[in-house]
Amino acid sequence: MSSFRLLFFALVSLFLLHACSGEKKSVREEERIVSLVPSATETIYLLGAQDVLAGVSDIDSAYGKPVVGSMIKPDYEKLISLRPTLVILTMPMQRKVKEELEKMGLKTVEVNPESIEQIFESIIEIGRLTGREERARFVVDSLRKEVERLLSGKKYHYTTFVELWLDPIYTAGDSTFINDIISRTGLRNIFSDRAGYFQVQQEQVISRNPQLIIISHRRVKPPWEREFWEEVDAVKNRRIVYVNPDLFNRPGPGFVRAMEELLEKLDSLENIRSR
Repeated sequence: MSSFRLLFFALVSLFLLHACSGEKKSVREEERIVSLVPSATETIYLLGAQDVLAGVSDIDSAYGKPVVGSMIKPDYEKLISLRPTLVILTMPMQRKVKEELEKMGLKTVEVNPESIEQIFESIIEIGRLTGREERARFVVDSLRKEVERLLSGKKYHYTTFVELWLDPIYTAGDSTFINDIISRTGLRNIFSDRAGYFQVQQEQVISRNPQLIIISHRRVKPPWEREFWEEVDAVKNRRIVYVNPDLFNRPGPGFVRAMEELLEKLDSLENIRSR
């Protein structure tokens, strides 16, 4: 197990068991939250607030809570039957879901982190909504310190392409937490001149000739097996990094584990080069 997992989860467990045993809930006892956002669900469990979680999307079915369908096509009848007082969504992906829920008179809250700092803010907001704000602030303080430790003395200078999906190819630009993660390591996103998440053509990637490719999905066809990619610097020099999309693509507390994994793989690349 990584140093971060040992340190962070030991600290959180200790805090939840002892330091906050007397924390008073600021939410009503009958609060019932449906989370249609995996990172929010993860945060709710990390804060020990799962008692107010009435339902989740199919992505979070492993938690054992009632499942209300997919993130973008929930079963509205099932969702309403859970009598939620609040539904957590993310934009712009769930804009249509938000519109439907509001027609039904249901209250919604959006979590849309576009940076690491906004991830911290969303954790504290979820803590406030669930009556665990003190715990949330402790978690954020621990995460912030771990980010500082991980990045201490670490700087890499590759121009980088982040591949979030293949066929079609999707990537992340400026104003995304993914761009924030990689830029803090010194990496330079070749699509930082655009904002948000978007589709690109392979010709656009090839023409920008990244020195490093980060792949964060499981529909993997290695770049060196793709037609016309053989002259891309990252492909010629085998600077291809595969990361866990369940960590890397979610703007929740797991982003620190994603950052740790990325740094370990970048270190491995550097060690190979130095031999």
